[in-house]
Amino acid sequence: MARVPTAKALFALVEQLETLAYPVRQVHRHPAAPLLAIWLDGPHENPEPLAFIADLFLLGGGWVLLRTVLRELEASRGRARPARVERLGQLPGAYVPELFTVSHGEDGTVSSLVPSPGFPWPIGLDGGAPFRTDPATSPLRHPRSALARLLGEAAGPEIEAARIREGELVRLRFAVGLTPDEADAVAGWIRRLRHLLVVRWRDERRLPPISVSLSCFVPRPWTALQWVPMLTEEALKERLSAIGRELSKIPGLTVTHDLPKWALLEGVLARGDRRAGELLLAASRMGWDRARFVHPLNPAFVLHRERRKEECLPWDHIGWGIDRDRLWVEYEGAGA
Repeated sequence: MARVPTAKALFALVEQLETLAYPVRQVHRHPAAPLLAIWLDGPHENPEPLAFIADLFLLGGGWVLLRTVLRELEASRGRARPARVERLGQLPGAYVPELFTVSHGEDGTVSSLVPSPGFPWPIGLDGGAPFRTDPATSPLRHPRSALARLLGEAAGPEIEAARIREGELVRLRFAVGLTPDEADAVAGWIRRLRHLLVVRWRDERRLPPISVSLSCFVPRPWTALQWVPMLTEEALKERLSAIGRELSKIPGLTVTHDLPKWALLEGVLARGDRRAGELLLAASRMGWDRARFVHPLNPAFVLHRERRKEECLPWDHIGWGIDRDRLWVEYEGAGA
């Protein structure tokens, strides 16, 4: 059982399976081989690029779903693999990708993804993944009206300043890659926060150190920005450089940032359909710079185009209780 929330974790899993001589592709495994389950924490993680590797996806559910799956596995012990996975595919919170058929249109987009007769549509459950050890932290992002609200903007500088104690390291995270004025907006936000701290303590020598982390924005499933295109690697590098130049003018800051190359891999994992799995596997073996040029799937098709409202997205078949039409209304209202 594994959790694969990032491209780096996927590469590590592939390496581990190959070290164990356990076939990476599910179709190459012996029928008696142990089942490989991948646990997804919630609706913003996309199972489809990992369908080539997983016998089973667990969609949230926490410890309750784990106990249910273990009981089912115990009850089906000794049965043939097809019978075991078919029984698992009937459980709420379980998704067996081989029981679903994917079709593509002439334009390369997913046209349909439907279950085999007699099997239910997969349903995501509350509870997350029980083995999660990295607590989720909401990035602080600069204000920008409706778009900022969609990004889950945290409390403003005034509230954050009231929580900061003297000498405490202040960690700020900003998502980069959505709006053209990010350099000025991020620097302005931090200047206002720093001014509030100066007013509070009346002495710059008492100001806490400020660490700024810049992450590249990756559109995620089941968010109002799931239709938006991701910036290219070159554009992300330019944005990061521009913000870095502005922040270098502010004393007392340390700045770190994502590598755009890894952000693009995260984008393929977050937005791709089942064809993207082979691209990610190639990247794990030959590196991203080579894989994206030799693989038949063009990464730009996955990453850098805006989705249409009527397009069937690779994760639309999984029910998480989220209203897709409401997300579209929010997306249009954000002016993204």
